Amino acid sequence: MEKNDIFMLIKEKISIVMNDIDENKIKPSASLKELGLNSIDRAEIILLTLETLQLKSSLVDFAMAKNIGELCDMIKNKNDEP
Repeated sequence: MEKNDIFMLIKEKISIVMNDIDENKIKPSASLKELGLNSIDRAEIILLTLETLQLKSSLVDFAMAKNIGELCDMIKNKNDEP
């Protein structure tokens, strides 16, 4: 799966969790916190994304992501692991 595919998946999950969000604000350079998501919402988005990709990982693995782009990279790396 390519990074852009993962970004679109995360964008979809953000829209599910925050149904009133302006999707134009969801960019790789934006952080989930900047978009107004609290820690529970952020965890839910990551878990929903991992579940869709059928990946098993700890949320701690993604704690260092500064923005959605970095989160995409981290999830892509997990997805690419054998």
